[in-house]
Amino acid sequence: MVIIAIIIGCLLIRIKYGHKAVPYIIEATGWLLVNKQTAFAYDLFKRSIAAIPDELSLRILLAEAYADESRFLDAIDVIQDFLKLHPQSQQGRQELGILLHKAGRSQEAVALLSSLPEKAFEKRTRLIYGYALMSVKKYKAAVRQFSKTLKAYPESDEAREALT
Repeated sequence: MVIIAIIIGCLLIRIKYGHKAVPYIIEATGWLLVNKQTAFAYDLFKRSIAAIPDELSLRILLAEAYADESRFLDAIDVIQDFLKLHPQSQQGRQELGILLHKAGRSQEAVALLSSLPEKAFEKRTRLIYGYALMSVKKYKAAVRQFSKTLKAYPESDEAREALT
């Protein structure tokens, strides 16, 4: 099965399906990761990113896989490489801020996230921003972020817990 997943992924890239291949590549790399075939998954991710460099979703998945293994520098590099191509990408900058906080670089995360328009924040970004603010002892600002999260996402138990 490992070989089949890799072959399918590589074929889709070679046939130049481009962005149409992304869901299949994600499925193949996900299967490889779930089945502890990380080296093959990383190889497929890298080949896919080389073939479709503008596809942020592939980079996010690779970065998250690296972060799950505490390979934060690799994860950060993946998103920074995307931002070299697309420096104005709000989503790319949000992902970088999240990874910086996960890597223990909360001061950098706060600096980056505070420079972004908050209206573009996704729930996860807003929560991480709140946690990063707490890490740098900006408690009032953190409470504001958690409150904004709860207002925008009333079902967010995590925001509710952070406020208690």
